[in-house]
Amino acid sequence: MQTAVLEEQEFIADSGEAKLPVVIVGTGPVGIRIAQELLRHAPDTPIVQYGAEPWLPYDRVKLSSLLAGDVTTLDIQNELRTTADHQVVQHHNCAIQSIDRANACVIDANGHRQPYSKLVLAVGSSPHLPHIEGIENPNIFAFRNLNDVQQLLARRVRSRRTVVIGGGLLGLEAARAMQKNNTEVVVVEHNARLMQRQLDEQAADLLREHLLQMGIKIYLKTAIKNFEANGSNHYIYLANGKSIVCDTIIVATGIKPNVQLALDAGLHVGRGIKVNDALQTSDPDIYAVGECAEHNGLVYGLVAPGMEQASVAAHHIVGKSVAYRGSVSATRLKVVDKTVFSTGIVGDDVDVNFHRQLVFQNASQGIYRCLTLRRYELVGAVALGTWSQVSRVQEMVTHRRKLYPWHIQRFKNTGELWSEETSSHVANWPAKAVVCNCTGVTRGELTGALAQGNCTLDKLMQCTGASTVCGSCRPLVAQLVDDTPAVAPPTKGITATAILAIVGLLATVLLLGLPAVDSAATVQKFSLNFLWEDTFWKQVTGYTVLALSVIGLIMSLRKRWAWFRLGEFNYWRLLHVALGVTVLAVLLAHTGLQLGDNLNLALMLTFLGIALTGSLAGAVVALEPRLDPLTAKRARSFINYVHLIVFWPLPVLLGFHILSFYYF
Repeated sequence: MQTAVLEEQEFIADSGEAKLPVVIVGTGPVGIRIAQELLRHAPDTPIVQYGAEPWLPYDRVKLSSLLAGDVTTLDIQNELRTTADHQVVQHHNCAIQSIDRANACVIDANGHRQPYSKLVLAVGSSPHLPHIEGIENPNIFAFRNLNDVQQLLARRVRSRRTVVIGGGLLGLEAARAMQKNNTEVVVVEHNARLMQRQLDEQAADLLREHLLQMGIKIYLKTAIKNFEANGSNHYIYLANGKSIVCDTIIVATGIKPNVQLALDAGLHVGRGIKVNDALQTSDPDIYAVGECAEHNGLVYGLVAPGMEQASVAAHHIVGKSVAYRGSVSATRLKVVDKTVFSTGIVGDDVDVNFHRQLVFQNASQGIYRCLTLRRYELVGAVALGTWSQVSRVQEMVTHRRKLYPWHIQRFKNTGELWSEETSSHVANWPAKAVVCNCTGVTRGELTGALAQGNCTLDKLMQCTGASTVCGSCRPLVAQLVDDTPAVAPPTKGITATAILAIVGLLATVLLLGLPAVDSAATVQKFSLNFLWEDTFWKQVTGYTVLALSVIGLIMSLRKRWAWFRLGEFNYWRLLHVALGVTVLAVLLAHTGLQLGDNLNLALMLTFLGIALTGSLAGAVVALEPRLDPLTAKRARSFINYVHLIVFWPLPVLLGFHILSFYYF
């Protein structure tokens, strides 16, 4: 990656006619994201953006992959996508020194003053360095930005033993990367387990065992007293009296928000720069997003929440009514060859009084999965090992969606929440399901972009922003491009099926709601009393109902008999629905709207239940072209299942009914 050199560029100045720009301080992923969102919603918005680092914008999320040698500097570039019509000026290697709120302008390192209409602080965070004696010694490195990675890349070649201070997300990423050249790596963590904030005790133990097998040494519950340098060697003295000798030390003990710029400007600051639901600071013309922002007492140290904040802030700046309600943090990490996933309420945050947990483990395959539920809502998940459903699980946790008993039973048996058919292809996901958790792009937005002609992966990513941050969702986005679902042909006989389904529903409601026929009040000129008073006609209507029921049952087997392909299935289904309506009519003649008692009542309710579920099934078929494919499939499967369940008692009840008629 080339170093960005600040050249003489035209600053957007304050004039009587010119529209003042939105000034963005920060060119990290969140800073680039808010600029992109502003241009998407208001392309004529003038933007001036400042970056303090001497590099072109890059994706900080991929730094560990760069250190490990999995990607190149070209792969981590994250430049703003602009056109000739956009009014954007970027200044790299140019830090903002102060904010003049009274005159609504910022002053950069060169003394230039830049007026703004709105100011966005996306200044990120810095490594948290613990107060340990000797931490300022040479060959003690942080792991936060591209400068750090450049130094570690040079150091990795000649390092024989590296100690990583911190067993959290950053520490383990650094440990994985430094092990590439057969360097001995030791991780020192003062907590009782690795990734204490993301993993539960069992998952952390399994991860620790995996790291030990990979040759990474782990020291837990270990505090550091001081560092001491002696030539090329470093001595790490521990609180328990022991010491560790190494040649390289990486400190990855967390981050601290960059708040000094805001503090000097008189903005309200806590752990981070305090913001409201619109991401505005105590000055309504100044916004803060990303790792520097504190919302409702929380500072999110991950990229995805910052992306959500950027989207909300951009909407608010262009005049739209939006509110940020907080984010559900999620972590995905590849430790050597072990995938680690964590989101929502996990570990120490689980309260046994309010939450219950479901655990699935397959030791032979190295799989561990734990779900946290509050009532039936999925509020947290931890997983070790490959899990193809993590993107959808993360979406479920983010929106606190419910798990139903069949989901829970499937998870207990197989470790999966959905069948392969319904979860493997993104096209089957609900329209509101989030595919790209970094940018918040939903399946509906992606399919909408496809319909507009963005039919290649690059075009789809550029149009929606999906998979432009960490890239983990790229296989999911590629599924939509590689296998765009074709438009389903119109179903034959669908109108007639819909009409008959409505007739069946109305007939069922009438049979349930209308009073029984009063034979004494029937008109003498046209009396129907013979239908339910004459034994012969009772047998005729009764056996007609029986015969029609048997025919309907045989017809329902049409799609299950591969050898029987006479006629199209849609017309057989239509005939099946028509037969059901006919049964209702004959049933009316047989009973005179009398539900009966005991056995007769049970038989009548069974018939009406079959008719009701059958009519609903027909209605679902008629509505299928208007529904989401997965929703339609689920509704059809569910109602057909209920229809079959209700049918099962019918043969037994009919047998007893016929036997009782002739016996008595």
